[in-house]
Amino acid sequence: MINEETKKKLQEKYIEFQLLQQQIQEVQEQRRLITQRSMEINETKNSLDELSNVEKDKYILSQLGSGTIIKTKLVDSKKVFVNAGANVLVLKTISEAKEFMDKQLKELDEALNNVDYTLNKAREHLHTLQKSIVELSKE
Repeated sequence: MINEETKKKLQEKYIEFQLLQQQIQEVQEQRRLITQRSMEINETKNSLDELSNVEKDKYILSQLGSGTIIKTKLVDSKKVFVNAGANVLVLKTISEAKEFMDKQLKELDEALNNVDYTLNKAREHLHTLQKSIVELSKE
């Protein structure tokens, strides 16, 4: 039979285990969002490559969002507006825009590495807690 002190330790470990599981889920969601953002940036870079091959005054389809697309006439295929943050748009050449996106991808990659490190450490700690709970429950 488990004594009161062991029971209390077991409850504390179990609460810590649950909190750590929640934290892991949150970090996994952060990882998913970072990965999704990286994929979006890569898609945009591919679109910029395609755009650079379109001649001026040609009609293209432009996405407005939420699955809504409009037919537009391309006035300038050499420059694009880039959101530089805080909804500030900056006019850049396609090359400059891609360089800007490469910097964002690098930052996202660093963030992903940090998230992966945090996730691995949390999983290790979770495993240690799990062992501790099993040992305590044997007493």
